Amino acid sequence: MKYSAFIDAEGLNASHLDFLAKAASDDSTRFFMNNIHIEPSDKGEGLLLGVATDGRRIHLVDPIPEPITFLGLTPGYWKVLKTSAKRVWLARLDDSITDGWNFPNWRKFVSSNEAVYETTFEGFALKKNYSNTHGLVKFMRGFPETTVVDINYLCQLGTDSTWKLEWFGNTMPLKFTAENLMAVIMPMQP
Repeated sequence: MKYSAFIDAEGLNASHLDFLAKAASDDSTRFFMNNIHIEPSDKGEGLLLGVATDGRRIHLVDPIPEPITFLGLTPGYWKVLKTSAKRVWLARLDDSITDGWNFPNWRKFVSSNEAVYETTFEGFALKKNYSNTHGLVKFMRGFPETTVVDINYLCQLGTDSTWKLEWFGNTMPLKFTAENLMAVIMPMQP
């Protein structure tokens, strides 16, 4: 694999990149989705956004905080080499490799309609003995209709943000937003 740049991010910078990395696909048949895609943001000249998807959820950071862009982040495909709680290593795939790749049109899955139901979500950390699932069950039962969501996706939102949740129907993607972060999660189908 040919790389044209590397980034070693720590602290808050790493948390934004780690959030993106969690949604990158690991499906080898969808190689273009196995990376974080960086593109220009609509929020201002020179600003960037990062997006990753595995086809069942989308994680978005828009705009990417400037300290991260100062590390050398540029538009293109970035492979996640390694992540830890406080550090993320990325490598930019050379344009000769990614020429012709088309990242999915993630915008069509982000609803701009008025939500049927809104609430907040404080995050959820799953304990090994499942002793803290009562709060999550109560949260999920608050929806107007039964909606089944992968619990791992909710855990990966973390517990350090208050998320605004917009619910559009039990078969529609759930939209979570917190400051410059967004997660769009497809409900599981019965």
